Amino acid sequence: MHTNTPDTDPRGMNSLIKKKIIDWTDKGLNFDYFISHGKNETSIRKQLGVDPSTLVELGSLRFSKEWIVKKKKIDHLMSYNDNLCNGIKLVLFLTKIDYNTNEISLLNLIKAILGNKDICLVIKPQTRSMGTTFLRGFVDKVDIAYNTPSTVLSKWCDIAIVWGSSIGIQVLCENKDILHPKYIHSNSSIYEEYLPESIVDSDQHLLSLINKKITNKDFNIIQKEHRNNFLKQVVYGGSEPNSTNIIHKYDNILSSL
Repeated sequence: MHTNTPDTDPRGMNSLIKKKIIDWTDKGLNFDYFISHGKNETSIRKQLGVDPSTLVELGSLRFSKEWIVKKKKIDHLMSYNDNLCNGIKLVLFLTKIDYNTNEISLLNLIKAILGNKDICLVIKPQTRSMGTTFLRGFVDKVDIAYNTPSTVLSKWCDIAIVWGSSIGIQVLCENKDILHPKYIHSNSSIYEEYLPESIVDSDQHLLSLINKKITNKDFNIIQKEHRNNFLKQVVYGGSEPNSTNIIHKYDNILSSL
């Protein structure tokens, strides 16, 4: 039932339930419930022709606080070695170039970041078989963290750069900042809808916000009220994060089947 995506493009959303997970693309199937993480996903499902009466907004198990605590216990022996890092910890979470990313703009962004010695940059390729030959010019200049879990890096970083990856949701759950370089891709994103202060339109704009963080560690790029509303709508199915147990919501509906 893991169907979350930060893009409004419905690609990848494929969990339909009738006492078992089945493929929503088969229009001939009848089902009792279609689980949605929140209103954005519900809107997409409706556009795809899903019967609104079957849609149930339960939230995202993947990003629930209960699972994040559990995952930290699983990863407790893993960490990222940052002995040489004395600056702002920045992770660039890549999205596949095929997903409407401008390769030249991305490479220029990496070069611009590497020009600031107060930034400790780590690049994390997308975990789903992403080719990285376009990064060959940086292999001796920056750590490309193929084997470090994204969850470990989201805990390590101060700021994450994301545009088409759901790991940005994890970073926000960790109470960290994100930056969304709109100028290097042509997709639409929920970050744009809920977190306008995360949107940057140039390398200079992005670096100016990072420099504010370097100067003042207490500076927050993401406004607290925006972060809370993002988590409420995207992770907790419209419910308040501090008073919602997503696992119980899933358990209640699955027990009724």
